[in-house]
Amino acid sequence: MPRVKGVSAAGDDNLKKRWNFSLTQIARDGIGRLFKFWGYRDASALLEALGKGEIFLSKDPPTLASLLAAKDLIEVHELSDIPLRRLKEFLAGALPTVNELMDLEDALEVSQENLMQICGYPEKNVDNQDEPPENS
Repeated sequence: MPRVKGVSAAGDDNLKKRWNFSLTQIARDGIGRLFKFWGYRDASALLEALGKGEIFLSKDPPTLASLLAAKDLIEVHELSDIPLRRLKEFLAGALPTVNELMDLEDALEVSQENLMQICGYPEKNVDNQDEPPENS
């Protein structure tokens, strides 16, 4: 059935409305980074997911352990081919190698760049991709 303006696709009264609110430029830029980081198409989709309880906010910065704790480890293992023993080491605080981060990218639905930042890797010139960063 084609979309009809003013009628919910689900057939209920849950229609989207335009809302106006004010933000500083810094806050607007930050929301822009968040929706890109989490893979939403725009700020509206991010706010919709937040309001529906599909995502949650935390004042604590994300860690690899917190990203893993939010997922099913068996599924992460199957998607990444990283052994469960090693995934449990990450939960305990061990840092992955760059190669392991590449394997985790799709399983955790987080870009490799963001995973590297979360794990404390330098942004450029990662020489040995089979070793964790020196500050581990």
